[in-house]
Amino acid sequence: MAGTRAVARGRNGTGCGLGLYHEAVEEPFERLDDEQIRSYVALMEVAGQLRFRLESHLKAESELSSVQFDILGRLMREPGHRLRMTDLADGLAISRSGLTYQVQALADSQLLLRSSDPADERSTLVELSALGQREFLRLLPRHVEIVRALLFDALPDQDARELGLVLQRVSAHVRSLPPRSAKPRSSQGPTMAG
Repeated sequence: MAGTRAVARGRNGTGCGLGLYHEAVEEPFERLDDEQIRSYVALMEVAGQLRFRLESHLKAESELSSVQFDILGRLMREPGHRLRMTDLADGLAISRSGLTYQVQALADSQLLLRSSDPADERSTLVELSALGQREFLRLLPRHVEIVRALLFDALPDQDARELGLVLQRVSAHVRSLPPRSAKPRSSQGPTMAG
């Protein structure tokens, strides 16, 4: 079937499937409708712009990566500024091996401390150090300024509240799914089986 292409069609019959042409597929699948595509594209654009500007700020003002800043921020919000590594991993969009690397880099910079969990010696606790707290708080004002300028300044208060509620529902749904680390590994590639 070389050279044949099929247009992905939405529920209303219009071209969609992220607006792309796809190689003809053997099995039908439900594509996104036009409104869903617009929502997805807007979300990705806003998230991409936020990430780019926040990363630019971090590069200019510190040696932290955005993932490392997120780790410090997550610990800052926790009682006692500490979490088990497994809980930290499940709350971040990063692999466990990637998290181990980032945590080690932060520990080497004395921004956080690692210790065994007294309740379970198999678990590792990660705790924000005093230096880590100071570094996070030093960078936070500009971080907040960027988030406010790109996201909240464009919205009336009621829209901002509604956006927060919608994103919290989506976040709760995503967190209810099994963590990526819980998925069994497969030596074979993906199959077409449903």
